[in-house]
Amino acid sequence: MTEEHQHHHDPTFYRSPADAAAAPSEKLAYLATFSRPADSPDALAVVDVDPQSPSCARG
Repeated sequence: MTEEHQHHHDPTFYRSPADAAAAPSEKLAYLATFSRPADSPDALAVVDVDPQSPSCARG
């Protein structure tokens, strides 16, 4: 008995730099932030990078 594997295309992964450049601009950026010295927990920051958004790049 053989299993057929179906590979689904992940729309957030681009197969080439040209595909990425041709894709729509990202609206959010996810940034890992590290506490130095390690006196606080590390965090994941989400930044609005949509130039049409009123909160774009504001903290």
